[in-house]
Amino acid sequence: MLVFTSPMVLSLRASHVILTFFLLGLMTLSGMAEDMDCLREFPALYSLQTGETGENRDQRAARTQALIGIHLHMTPEDVGKALSAVLKNVRQKSDGVAKVDHARARFVEGVYEQALTLALEAGDQAHRAASRRPESIIEALQLAAFAALELSRFEDAVKYLSVALGETSADRDLKLWTQLQSATARAYGGMKMDKDQEQTMRLIYTEHERIRGERDPETIKHHSAYAGLLYQNGRDADAERETRDVLKVTEIVHGPMHEQTQILRKNLARVLEVNGRAAEGEALRRKVVVVQMETLGEGAAGTLRSREQLVKNLFEQKKFGEAESEALILVKSSSKVNGPDSAITLAARISAALAAFEQGHHEQALGELEALQTDCVRVFGEEHVDSLRVRHAMGTCLNALKRYEHAEAILADVFEIRKRILPAEDLNTLETQHQWSIALLRQNKLKSALVEIRIVANSYKRLLKEGDPRLAAIDNSASEFMQLEAGRKILIEEQAAPVEAKARQLGENHVDVLNMRAALAGYLSGIGEAKASHAEYEKVLAGCLQTLGKKHLGTVDVMQKVAAGQQALGLYAEAEKNYRQVLALRSALVKPGDVSLQETRYQLGVCLGQGGKLKESQELVESSYMAVKDRKDVNPAYVAQMKGTLDQLRQLRVPVPLELNVPGTLQQPVSMSGADKAAPPLIGAPGAAGAGVPSADPASLIPSGTIQKPVEYKP
Repeated sequence: MLVFTSPMVLSLRASHVILTFFLLGLMTLSGMAEDMDCLREFPALYSLQTGETGENRDQRAARTQALIGIHLHMTPEDVGKALSAVLKNVRQKSDGVAKVDHARARFVEGVYEQALTLALEAGDQAHRAASRRPESIIEALQLAAFAALELSRFEDAVKYLSVALGETSADRDLKLWTQLQSATARAYGGMKMDKDQEQTMRLIYTEHERIRGERDPETIKHHSAYAGLLYQNGRDADAERETRDVLKVTEIVHGPMHEQTQILRKNLARVLEVNGRAAEGEALRRKVVVVQMETLGEGAAGTLRSREQLVKNLFEQKKFGEAESEALILVKSSSKVNGPDSAITLAARISAALAAFEQGHHEQALGELEALQTDCVRVFGEEHVDSLRVRHAMGTCLNALKRYEHAEAILADVFEIRKRILPAEDLNTLETQHQWSIALLRQNKLKSALVEIRIVANSYKRLLKEGDPRLAAIDNSASEFMQLEAGRKILIEEQAAPVEAKARQLGENHVDVLNMRAALAGYLSGIGEAKASHAEYEKVLAGCLQTLGKKHLGTVDVMQKVAAGQQALGLYAEAEKNYRQVLALRSALVKPGDVSLQETRYQLGVCLGQGGKLKESQELVESSYMAVKDRKDVNPAYVAQMKGTLDQLRQLRVPVPLELNVPGTLQQPVSMSGADKAAPPLIGAPGAAGAGVPSADPASLIPSGTIQKPVEYKP
């Protein structure tokens, strides 16, 4: 049966088909437009918001996709699919795609050299076009700059951006201008041009303030970024001022409970902590925790992180009891939300155990650490940073409990792992090495302990700033070693052996041997071995008389050292005799104004004062002080010592043990005393007061020839 359809029906059906195809076309075009938006957004976000994170390319790409998703209201997965589709389309339809989009595609693929070339070609085309298109020029040059940044060609990036900035302004297009200036700031950072980077970041925020006002969210964002850069560059006072300003405006705009306000409070707390004002930082951190508990909840990630930062602040202030309490709250809160095996829960347990240790609760801490070791190894593995941190703390705890053999085994193992997996001279490795040396030292494994103490001491001297407590700790270990009779014997034998070997090879009176023996005598003096030091100086003097003769300045210098040794031993008459002989010889060998002459006169005066001859003592000390007090070529510390001695003599009428521990020598630069005394100690050893043994700089444990330069005796 034939069915006839009217023309009207045919017409309606045809229209429906056309409409369907039209709508499908619109959907396809919409999808393509969305894909292209992803492509256009990628380079700027990738370079400006992930460029300094330290992440690898895949991690940065994933973060960039997430940022694009936020901008375009898409999921990161959909952004990834859109980018894959547009890259495929660019490859398949290369002739119909703009050159700048080809450049973007190469950028997304990580082929930055090609992206740079194509972008510059696109910019050149836009510049040479019949109707010049500034927006196309900017677009191409900006992309070229992003590619140059990824290639670490920072000067080229600045060049491209400078031209692009000439095509626009903050008043014309603030968003584009900001992108260009931000890229310029990053390039300056790559070239270590901190001032230029800071000026550029400041310009961005001040232009936003001018155009959009102080309270605009974008102004606040860029002001905060500027403050963060100042902090990063070590401009702590300026960073504090700017962060306070940003926080003040943020509290007005968003209120004291807003999350952005909490971020800025934490930023200010960190700046204050770096400036040594941790107590002020603590107040801010506590305020943040209280607010976030109310707004986010006790177990929210932000609240947990803020409480963790509060615990670190309390450790910094040595408020270990409060730190333990906060850490235990953190353990409880995190366990409820994240479980007992989460990283933040385990880290909080570690903090609680360490706080207990610092309060002297060593048995309690050890028990907590032993449980933690099992959990950390199970969750993270044996070589994870937290697993090693726990085992290091166990070793330290065992040292405190005097269980040195067990401590040695644990610390030796942790040290070997850290040495293998961490960079050379990593501070964590060195701290373990130091604790290991303590375990060895307390078991009288002295030679092994000495090796580790030396390595740590010298590394700390290079790596740490003066005043760091770790310097004091290693100095204490060195002092402890030197207070042991067996330890001192090892050091003396180590210093003396090469001298005796060289003497057997070259003869006792050879100049090289005399130099080495003088250094040995100085070393012995520095560790408090006055008799042994004096004996060595007498050997050096005998050799100098044989080799150099009596009227040689080298011989005279050693003769003065012999006199100083006699003086230190209380042999004032013998010392006086030698000082007078030295003074007569110097007077004949040097010019009247020579500072060495005044130094000898002063030391003779001190010796006379100790021997009870106060009148002549005061005359010599006063005349030598007056001769040098206004000179610029002398050691000012020594001159100050001379003045102090003179003041003592003017007040005294009976013999007194005048201070002999003068700083170095009168001459500048230091001449003889460089081989006479060990360097000043970093800190006294515990219980060393009145022990009669000076605390030793750990560097003085280094073998002969690496620290103290021997005096050269030339025939």
